[in-house]
Amino acid sequence: GEKSCKPLCGRGINGRGGNAKDVTIRYSRIHHNASLGIGGVQSAFVTHSELDSNGAAAFNGCCAGALKVVDPFTIRESYIHHNAGNGVWQDICGSDLVVARNTITWNAFSGVRYEHNHVGAANLAIGDITIQNNNTSGKLLDAGGVTINSAPNAEVAFNIFGGNQVAAVEVGGSRGPYEGAF
Repeated sequence: GEKSCKPLCGRGINGRGGNAKDVTIRYSRIHHNASLGIGGVQSAFVTHSELDSNGAAAFNGCCAGALKVVDPFTIRESYIHHNAGNGVWQDICGSDLVVARNTITWNAFSGVRYEHNHVGAANLAIGDITIQNNNTSGKLLDAGGVTINSAPNAEVAFNIFGGNQVAAVEVGGSRGPYEGAF
């Protein structure tokens, strides 16, 4: 079943743990996948795409949502909505994440989640985004429109926030640094 193959199964675009490198995704709709719309891709660029209705309860916690990455990733001019889990998620010592000119709304957990960076060298840039009505599940006490959990060097600027449960931007965590300019 789908639980036995976590986290690598149930993805719309599956990089198999970083085997897909330097991927560009344009003008695509990625939807109704069991775990992630995009996962395990190394150094990717997504533009003018829609990621919606991805994730299932069996994958919550590890890998439900629109996309989850570790390596440098840029997503811009895209629509990320109605995912069971996080919208955009960079996890565990990820490196540079750029999220610009998107609409990120109605995701069950965080709209954008940037977390667990212990090396301190990564950067997050979020700008010119509409980030509204995220954490629709109400299940996570630290899930906001943007969640920065135990990760440094985040710049969040020129966004439109509204209706996100908990907070527009939630900062905290106990696993490492979360200092830097906001």
